Amino acid sequence: TAVPTNISCFSSCGGIEVLDTPSQLWAALYGGDCIGRTQEGKTSLNTRQPPMFGRSIAFSLLVAAAIVSCSTCQEDEPISYIQENPYHEYPDIQEDFPYYYEDLATVCSPEDDTSTDCIRPKDFLLNDFIVEGVNLATYKHPNPELCTVPRGGNTVNLLGDPLFYLYEDFFIGDVVQGNETWFEMTLHRRRLKRPSLTFYVDKVARKRWLAEKGYPQPDIYYIGYKNELSKTGKKEDLERAILKHLPTTHGFCAKPTHMSMTMGTWLVDIDPNHQDEVKFSTTARQFRADAEYDPKNIADSLAEGLLRKAAKIESWVLKNVQPGLVIEQLFTNIEDRSHPPEEFCIFVIWGRVYAAQWIHISDNDRSLHGYFYRDGSPCPGCWYRDEIPDWIPWEEMIAQAESLSTGKDMFRVDFLVGVPRYSEENTELTFVISESEIHPNSVFCNPFIAEEMARLWTAGYKLGRFAVIPNPEIPIEYKIHANITETW
Repeated sequence: TAVPTNISCFSSCGGIEVLDTPSQLWAALYGGDCIGRTQEGKTSLNTRQPPMFGRSIAFSLLVAAAIVSCSTCQEDEPISYIQENPYHEYPDIQEDFPYYYEDLATVCSPEDDTSTDCIRPKDFLLNDFIVEGVNLATYKHPNPELCTVPRGGNTVNLLGDPLFYLYEDFFIGDVVQGNETWFEMTLHRRRLKRPSLTFYVDKVARKRWLAEKGYPQPDIYYIGYKNELSKTGKKEDLERAILKHLPTTHGFCAKPTHMSMTMGTWLVDIDPNHQDEVKFSTTARQFRADAEYDPKNIADSLAEGLLRKAAKIESWVLKNVQPGLVIEQLFTNIEDRSHPPEEFCIFVIWGRVYAAQWIHISDNDRSLHGYFYRDGSPCPGCWYRDEIPDWIPWEEMIAQAESLSTGKDMFRVDFLVGVPRYSEENTELTFVISESEIHPNSVFCNPFIAEEMARLWTAGYKLGRFAVIPNPEIPIEYKIHANITETW
């Protein structure tokens, strides 16, 4: 692959410099930093690193932490923590952020080297994670001799060695120290004030873009920004506009496009043959007829959501997405169509899948079926299912996730696995893309899953061969207007 003639590199305060001489290019690629090219007064996140076990347990105690938004350009601004669950308004997830506490009890004490009924940090260490010829898993590996593939060189042959082309919007190499926890790496990402990144969490833009590119997603009944629904932006005008777009002869999924964690989502099941029998869920769980169905209530709720800001814990990027609305095809579980489909949230590090979170919806609960590595084997410490069954389109989802993660150091792609609610009974199981995420607030069944992911993410900046290039993926219209219209 030819090396680009000019390679952009972010300075400490978000400015872009073009590296066009061999010495500048070499410096930028060596270790992934813009060596000697950043402005004076660069600030970074100061971290003190206790041993891995201590880091992970300490991190798990930050159960309710939310970070005051800031950018990498702020001068040593202290990190403040809000000592409450950032989603305190949503009691359903009050107990589940960011780890399942009961699983922490399975961690061995540091002095225990003999027990077989507990897990240790070393159980989560990967020996091989190859990105463009470099084994990132060797980075800070306590026993590198266990790695079956050597780490590769830390130098770059400009005439032929493979490179990972990292989109400039995602570059955080100027602040990565090399010992960060998952919390600290996502903090680097959370601090970024780069408007172009909103494209990846703007569900209106993403769904219009995915449709253009031919990626699988639910059929769209309506999608648009708040200002496309109503020129005034008043709640009563939004309600009237939303009500006109709600299907009345079949079910649907409706949600604001600038929120996460299923907040504001309505799953409505209207049987086309019995339209007076309506079941619904506002918590992404089983559809029920416990309350009277009134479309006006949905329109009121969605209009309120459009006027609501993202939660404090969310990134600057999500907070600056233009609010919008999507009403789309209702997908369900293939075995019981009164339940939402299986959900897979796939984490991709430097273009390669690290692991996937499997969420299963039972009668009245959203339960974790486990985390699974790229090869389908289960991550330790999540004893729910011990394998990916054959009926899950695993390889196809892995391929789609990695395709969508081109040019990104860390990315999450979410899938729904099931069938359209009103399809024929013998319809084959399929998958669709739900959304993508650049600042995951995921629940981990064990902290070491996240800490290993942080190690590999960091390793890409310290060991990897990569070049920072302009992002060709974001449409010009979005860069100019921060949205994608229906006619883009």
